Amino acid sequence: MLRAVIHDVEGVPRQTLRSDMPLPFHHHEAAFNDEMALQSYLEQLTRSPFSLQDGPLFRVHYLSNTVHGPVLLLVIHHIVSDAISVRILLATMLDACQALEVGNVPLLESDASDYSRFVEWERQWLKSEEGAADLAYWRRHLAQPPEPIQL
Repeated sequence: MLRAVIHDVEGVPRQTLRSDMPLPFHHHEAAFNDEMALQSYLEQLTRSPFSLQDGPLFRVHYLSNTVHGPVLLLVIHHIVSDAISVRILLATMLDACQALEVGNVPLLESDASDYSRFVEWERQWLKSEEGAADLAYWRRHLAQPPEPIQL
């Protein structure tokens, strides 16, 4: 998520990881004593466009002087995040903050369930007989949309 970019390979989007891309951390020291000014500035930061090919698709903004105290804003493009990724990210950040709060160095372990490895495994599995049968099953069952549920 942090260093992902999306490239077009013969008309097919592909995610790659750029090891040379630094984490985009921006520290804003401007004073925001007015709620409306702060809200407007945060909205402006979230509307800054992403470049899928160049990245980064993840930005961190730290505003140190606001009416509410420090504010941390994470801006993540939806193409590189999902609910599980965001949950893992927030849990990791919380663990790091708690460690720092008591004077410990945060332990940031690499997640063993690396998404790109999973995607490659799934591609290979779908090429297998079992994977092809599973894919055919779901294509048959999802070929026609289900009847709408009347609420």
